[in-house]
Amino acid sequence: MFSEYPENPAFIIVAESPGHNEIRQGRPLIGASGQVVEKMLAKIGRHRSEVMLANCCLCMPIQDVDVALREKAAACCKPRLQAELAQFPGKPVLTLGAVAARALIPQENLDAIDPPDTAKAVRKSQKHRQQPVLKHAAQRRKAIDKESQKRLKKMLAYRRTQIVTELKVKFRKRPDEAYIQREISRGQAKMAIKAREDAIAAVDLKIREREVKKLVDKAKPKKSKKPKLVKITDICGTLFDVDIDGSGVRPVIPGIHPAALLHGGGASIGGSHTPDMAYVNLCWDALKVDSLARGKDIRLKLNILIEWENQARAVDLFLAIYRSALAEKAVTIDLETYVDDPDRHHALMAYMAKPSVIGLATSEMSVSLGWQILPSWCFSLLQQLLGIVRANFHNKLYDVTVLRANGFIIDSEADCTLLMHHAAFPGNTHNLQAVTAQFYGVKAWKSTYRNQDETPKKLPN
Repeated sequence: MFSEYPENPAFIIVAESPGHNEIRQGRPLIGASGQVVEKMLAKIGRHRSEVMLANCCLCMPIQDVDVALREKAAACCKPRLQAELAQFPGKPVLTLGAVAARALIPQENLDAIDPPDTAKAVRKSQKHRQQPVLKHAAQRRKAIDKESQKRLKKMLAYRRTQIVTELKVKFRKRPDEAYIQREISRGQAKMAIKAREDAIAAVDLKIREREVKKLVDKAKPKKSKKPKLVKITDICGTLFDVDIDGSGVRPVIPGIHPAALLHGGGASIGGSHTPDMAYVNLCWDALKVDSLARGKDIRLKLNILIEWENQARAVDLFLAIYRSALAEKAVTIDLETYVDDPDRHHALMAYMAKPSVIGLATSEMSVSLGWQILPSWCFSLLQQLLGIVRANFHNKLYDVTVLRANGFIIDSEADCTLLMHHAAFPGNTHNLQAVTAQFYGVKAWKSTYRNQDETPKKLPN
């Protein structure tokens, strides 16, 4: 199934492989997925006759074929696809599905997002992030209680046998139960203390054995891990400026495959709006590719002035953004926070958190300043500013609570961009990369300044 294109296509759409309808009619993207693509193109004011439609594989795959075989098929067809794409150098490309994205985007670019030899930064769940030290202590207490009860039960059974045996030898008869219970109760308290002491020693010995075993296992040479394939849901909507065919660098935007949409949407979208939002995201990706084809530069250009160490420069930047906000009568604010005890992360985090970095932005400039190095009179000016201009927060509920807990009075109306995105795109992923890539052409990145153990010096460049 060869590609279909006009003499000068506006941009290029690359899917994975033809289906039954495509094989019968001899045209790419003519079946159910093709209908979704045509509706998507109509949404952005294009017709299929204006763009190049291609597949990274010429042949229809076997039903339920393994992903590895589909990857091999794409690799076999790659020279043919590159030759077709090289006819139109510089034309932006929208890929549909993971196989098409991985067939075109060089592996080194994908590895730069999430290096295969680097351990993944696991975002701790609320439960684990809450209090890991106390969690281990609770497990130890539970184990000690269980072990002490077990030992006490054995001690009591042994003492009962001992009492019965002694009385049988002395009086040649078995004592009644009331007598046995009285005798046992006299020494039960001491036995309970002894059982708990022995249980503590036994449990601590097991803990130390497990720790030693972990150290031994850690010292053993480990097998090299196979590089994991980048999930399309992780890079959907981001922009790659890459040379895919030797004709020069061109923009490539990976999107969700229409077939995934027809089957219920992507893994990054949840809830009852899954198929609808998957389609909306696909249209946004097509619109970005079309904007690039029309010569519009949609790449996000950041000009953030950062100062976390030099107080004099931080004050100068604060005064500059203060004057800019007064002139525009609006300012956007975002906070990075920390807690004194990161193990005690709970529902009252906003009331316990302390600001570490404050971001302030207007349409003219953006600054990121260390909270601790700003003098107190800057916070007085910030309080004054919040009473004069309209403030926008990325996470209003959290940031306003943190500011109020740190002495600020915020009574004016304020917008929340996070809430706006939730309302506009329900069920979507709302992390910074997904939100930014939805509206701008941005490169995919791996991590953001969110974990407690990160410092400004560890931030990605």
